Amino acid sequence: MQGFFELLPRLIVAIFMFGLLIFVHEMGHFLAAKATNIKVNDFSIGMGPKLFGFKRGETQFALRLFPIGGSCSMEGEEEGSIEPRAFSNRPRWARFIVLVAGSVMNFLMGVVILLFLTAGAKTIVVPVLSGFPSEVGATNGGLLPGDKILKINGQRVYVPGDISLLLDRYAEPVYEETDGEKKLAGYQGDYEIQVLRNGRKMTIASHLEKKVRTADDGSQVFSYGLQLTAVKATFGRKLAHTWNTSVNYLRLVRLGLVDLLTGNAGVEDLSGPIGITAMMVEVVSERQYTVLWSFLAFIVINLAFMNLLPIPALDGARILFLAIDGLLALFGKKGLKPEHENYVHLAGFALLMLLMVYVGYQDVARLIGK
Repeated sequence: MQGFFELLPRLIVAIFMFGLLIFVHEMGHFLAAKATNIKVNDFSIGMGPKLFGFKRGETQFALRLFPIGGSCSMEGEEEGSIEPRAFSNRPRWARFIVLVAGSVMNFLMGVVILLFLTAGAKTIVVPVLSGFPSEVGATNGGLLPGDKILKINGQRVYVPGDISLLLDRYAEPVYEETDGEKKLAGYQGDYEIQVLRNGRKMTIASHLEKKVRTADDGSQVFSYGLQLTAVKATFGRKLAHTWNTSVNYLRLVRLGLVDLLTGNAGVEDLSGPIGITAMMVEVVSERQYTVLWSFLAFIVINLAFMNLLPIPALDGARILFLAIDGLLALFGKKGLKPEHENYVHLAGFALLMLLMVYVGYQDVARLIGK
């Protein structure tokens, strides 16, 4: 029981932060609807039974039991309506703004969080090589001190962390045999690395190895033997680092989807609200608040991207139907009726719920297995 009471405050913090990103998303829809004169009937945070609520103006506000979603229910969104201010009766540009506003707000939330995290920095590491460990020598895989790494195998380097990420992505494991037992010794790969050297862009065919190395201070590090440069954190560099990190988070989500579609990752590798909350609780427990906010920024930018995918029940599918409706109108044809489109979204929602149940089961199984 004592352990539960120690865990409870951390769990509350994690649930609050998870609910915060949902609130920001739905608030984006709400503010855009108000700005485009669309009637909002209900604004809810969470799903399931209502805990409490109140009505202000024409909108019923509610907090619901399960913190795994939310809704901004607009008049005429799910079925036809004769109300002039109904969602289905407003111009397409207004509906597009409302649909995209949730993801825009989430992305901006992530940018703001990262900007605050960067605000106090005195120095910022940039993807410019300062040198190599003494055991490597003056060059490594054709790279030289002063080279600014721009791309690795065609993938842009937004932030210094991308260098290891991309090198790992295209590397092959190296094994060594000790006493008849095969063990992982490191990684190696052949890369096309674009650098900026002496003001000129050039592409280098580079072979790099990731292994245990002795750093200049005598410590043992597992690395590719690339040392990076730290520069003074000016206001401009802070803004650039914040933006590049935000865009990089979007790229990480895209790479994750590519891995999922190509079979390099499976559905069992996904985490849902339970797994995400558990990770937040763990970070709060270790008082790693900077890591917690950085993780929240990644999740909220992830949410912005995922919601724009053309999957039924998500904003991206509604935008797709809106585009199809506009295209059909150009040829004098009618698009799907709101209620018929809603059937598609209901089916998609049911499938998403099944996926969430499966992912939730996997999350619980991982937690129990720890």
